[in-house]
Amino acid sequence: RPMHCGALDACRAFAGGVDSLERQLPTPDDDVTAVLKEAVSHFRDFDRECVTVNAQMTEDQANVVVSYRDKGIERIKTAVDMMDRIEAQ
Repeated sequence: RPMHCGALDACRAFAGGVDSLERQLPTPDDDVTAVLKEAVSHFRDFDRECVTVNAQMTEDQANVVVSYRDKGIERIKTAVDMMDRIEAQ
């Protein structure tokens, strides 16, 4: 199987995780919901671009795709920190 098939499978698996995250929205806290919606948006960008990744891409193009995922992960971490603070109150 060519390499890009594995990448496609990974993209699809990732999309399923984003769908399940989206089903948890809204959360009881509006601020957390807003941050998670941003995460979903970044992940959707990643998901859309993920399937276009190929060996002919420049490093810059590939980095842009990865940055969508990284921004989404950063938002998730922010949301988790917010939820921890809410529970600690």
